[in-house]
Amino acid sequence: MSQPMILVLDLGTSRLKAVLFTPDGHEYTSAAVSYPTHTPQQEYAEQSPDDWWSAACRATQALWEKGADPKRVAMISVTGQMHGIVPVDGQNTPLTPCLTLRDRRASHEAADIRHQIGVERIFQLTGARLDSTAPPAKLLWFYRQETLWSKIQVFLAPKDWLRQQLTGGHPVTDIIEAAGMGLYDVIHAGWSPEMAHASLTPIERLPSIQAATDVAGSLTPGAAAQLGLLPGIPIAVGAADDVEFIGAGLLRSGDCMEHLGSTGSLVMVVDHPIEDPSGTLELYPHLIPGCWIAGGSTSNGGSALEWFRAALKHESPLKLETTTHPPPVFIPYLAGERAPVWEPDARAVFWGLGLEHDQAHLVRAVFEGVAFSLRHLLEALEEVCGQVQDIIRVGASNDLNWLKLRADVYDRPLCPLIASDPTALGAALVGACALGVYPDLVTAVQTAVTLDGDVHPSPSSDLNARYQMYRTLSTWTRDLLGERKA
Repeated sequence: MSQPMILVLDLGTSRLKAVLFTPDGHEYTSAAVSYPTHTPQQEYAEQSPDDWWSAACRATQALWEKGADPKRVAMISVTGQMHGIVPVDGQNTPLTPCLTLRDRRASHEAADIRHQIGVERIFQLTGARLDSTAPPAKLLWFYRQETLWSKIQVFLAPKDWLRQQLTGGHPVTDIIEAAGMGLYDVIHAGWSPEMAHASLTPIERLPSIQAATDVAGSLTPGAAAQLGLLPGIPIAVGAADDVEFIGAGLLRSGDCMEHLGSTGSLVMVVDHPIEDPSGTLELYPHLIPGCWIAGGSTSNGGSALEWFRAALKHESPLKLETTTHPPPVFIPYLAGERAPVWEPDARAVFWGLGLEHDQAHLVRAVFEGVAFSLRHLLEALEEVCGQVQDIIRVGASNDLNWLKLRADVYDRPLCPLIASDPTALGAALVGACALGVYPDLVTAVQTAVTLDGDVHPSPSSDLNARYQMYRTLSTWTRDLLGERKA
């Protein structure tokens, strides 16, 4: 008898990826379809849910065209981008495009909520900062659109809207997604009446919160026909894309993971809610009971490397090379900076350029600057949460030089994952638990998540002195920005 498959639908910020997994976590095949982000006005960043659904249908159909057997799909698990808002009516019809994470139209609303509740109280309740991109601000913006407000039945996150298209059932969400909505009380594990009141959103207009491994419903005949699947397939509640920490195997307090995509993130498992009066870090519930995830994200990770590649008009990715002279120091705040600096108006700087520097030096400086920004975040994380475990888990990579540089900068061994896509793997393991393959997520992770060999730092690396210069320059640029604003 053919082994059953778990179909993961990962609704990302620029594309939907459909991935087939065996229950033991082996990726069988995948396909992806992109969609645009629209900016009809300054500060707007919207996506069409219709584009998402079209991408889901095309991506899954592409799996069958590759030879995969749709009859083997025994469970569907969804994951996707966080912090977006889709207002829908009673038929799951979107009443506007999705306001994505990068949508900043609600700056006045964010200021109003901060003034009403206070920054420290918001962090105490939600474990997160509140700015114009945060869902509570967007919800208040919707409230002020009077003709629209009366038609809204419920507000959904992107992946929850997608699941509703599959099941047609009662609107639900998971605890990670709820925390990402900025209305979740991380201590009392439920929607926060105080945050909901501040955004003038009745809790009745929010989806109910269920375990990620619960079954939310089954695939409707109409959705099945468009996806090329059999109707009646069970569909897990699923989890937002921070389910990556399940795919990376983060189970114990002190386990740490780096995620380096367009932005850069470092997160650590903690066994109690952290107290961070500065609000430098953010706190999310873990899917494992009794654990939380603490950490933060920089604004400029792979996007800084891509910016410099485009500036040099390179068609291929940048190559990290050893240079004969130390490169200049690069402050990578091309799009402002999030954790741990939290300065949206910060800007990038090359410092120390000389006639001895060529293109290779500048490329290396950009790589180092990204790594330095992540070390700054790592130090903030350890200051609040304590020492990380001996290794830092990172995504699978074929670029050994880039891994080695980051290990040298952190002065920690890095351990790449075998899985090329820990987010999709995490969603697959959630689906496997919903299917009953594993009794719980701990067992699923211990069975399916594997690590590659460690990449160790060089004992004689001279990068520490350059990092200290980076920190000095970072403070200097922020002080200069403050003088300019004044």
